Amino acid sequence: MMLAIFLLTLWPAPAPPIPISFPDEHAPIVVEQDARDLERAVNADRERQNLPPLRPDERLRAMALDWALHMANEHFFGHVDPEGRGLLDRVHEAKYKYHFVAENIALERDAEAADIGLMNSPEHAANILSKDARKVGVAAVSIAPRETLFVEDFSD
Repeated sequence: MMLAIFLLTLWPAPAPPIPISFPDEHAPIVVEQDARDLERAVNADRERQNLPPLRPDERLRAMALDWALHMANEHFFGHVDPEGRGLLDRVHEAKYKYHFVAENIALERDAEAADIGLMNSPEHAANILSKDARKVGVAAVSIAPRETLFVEDFSD
């Protein structure tokens, strides 16, 4: 846990959540295929860097899905919700043991666009390509036509 705390002190504080709504918004729909596509893209990104693939982890996937649904239902986008609850709070609540934990979120039309956007962001690409990451959980929740919330949770 010291590693995660140390890493968080090096990163800027998470930005406050961004309110979201769309004219054609619909009830949140879990999109398993988009989650699988993004997980494959993450491992392809790692393979191109000669890194081992990340193993899918059901507990991380459940945490990622809970967060994506929480963002969709509460109409915000961010690593921290309006009440100030963030990733470390969620992993502690889930009693998930880790030495390394990180998260990427994206709001994009599909998994390909999400992966491109995340890989073009140095901070997000660093999570995807981290040598400390061993496991991943990915979720995708559609909130409007061509608007999907993606969450990638990583751990050792």
